[in-house]
Amino acid sequence: MQVLAIVMIACNLWASQYASGVMPRVIATRQAGLTAYNLPAELPEVDGYAAAVLCAEIGNIVYLRPQNTVKWEKFLIVDCSGDDKTTSWMRRNGIPYEIGYESVLRWSKRLDRNLVGRGIKIDIGIERLQYEFE
Repeated sequence: MQVLAIVMIACNLWASQYASGVMPRVIATRQAGLTAYNLPAELPEVDGYAAAVLCAEIGNIVYLRPQNTVKWEKFLIVDCSGDDKTTSWMRRNGIPYEIGYESVLRWSKRLDRNLVGRGIKIDIGIERLQYEFE
């Protein structure tokens, strides 16, 4: 029997966050074909959206969660740092991803803690297909 599992590959990293309304505008711009890294009109079903350091990650799926919590969430990478200054800042501060505002609100509600405007310690996971033998 095949079992899908999320395996943690990194922890003790920070995520920053986009301001309200920014992520939907970024997605619309990329779906309109106005950038070097565009998105299709129909996006895969995910829990949220994120920006990565490298533009080559746009279109990839990553699993994130606030550090030491149970529930993994599936994020589509829709944006990137885009310039040397932001890339350097993210790398220097151990920030692999910036999270969409809507996801930060959802995490705040779930954890009963205001995370808006603050760095969030995160875990990063990958999907692994495992087999169970009887």
